Amino acid sequence: LELLPPPTNPSRRIDESVWQSIERKIGVLPPPDYRDFCQNYGAGTLGTKDDPHWLTIRSPFSEGPGGFVGGFKSRTKLLVEMKQISPKRVPYPALPERGGLFPFAHDDCGFEYYWLTDGQPENWPVVVLPDLDFKNLGITFTEFVWGLLNGKPPIPSFSEALGDLDAGMFVWTPCR
Repeated sequence: LELLPPPTNPSRRIDESVWQSIERKIGVLPPPDYRDFCQNYGAGTLGTKDDPHWLTIRSPFSEGPGGFVGGFKSRTKLLVEMKQISPKRVPYPALPERGGLFPFAHDDCGFEYYWLTDGQPENWPVVVLPDLDFKNLGITFTEFVWGLLNGKPPIPSFSEALGDLDAGMFVWTPCR
């Protein structure tokens, strides 16, 4: 929280009924560290001062096709279609299959971010999809965000997209 202080008044807060509604709609809850992040930061984007909207972390507050549930459904459908066309290029199933991918974010470079729902939710690793080549980062949501905030991106292409990364250069831009 020191590297990215949460807003004093997050745009929206989530109560347990929102999470219960999401679980009814998609059949699974996101990991607890993500839910805590949403509670502390509300809806918004993570970026730099020059590009404040670089990483969009899907928010339970967002409605429509690009929102949390809509994005989950569209990205999951796309994964199923990709796996049917090219099973070797898509090494993971999509939810609701066991061990399926759960989409949670996307960035300005066109990368998609998923959790690999294998094991306990607090241990789900982040999987990134850059250019049709899935990469299991082997780190949780918290470790992923922490790496960015500390100037140690989990994949080299972040440095290419954002330039030299320094601890403390990231900003949280709340959605209004």
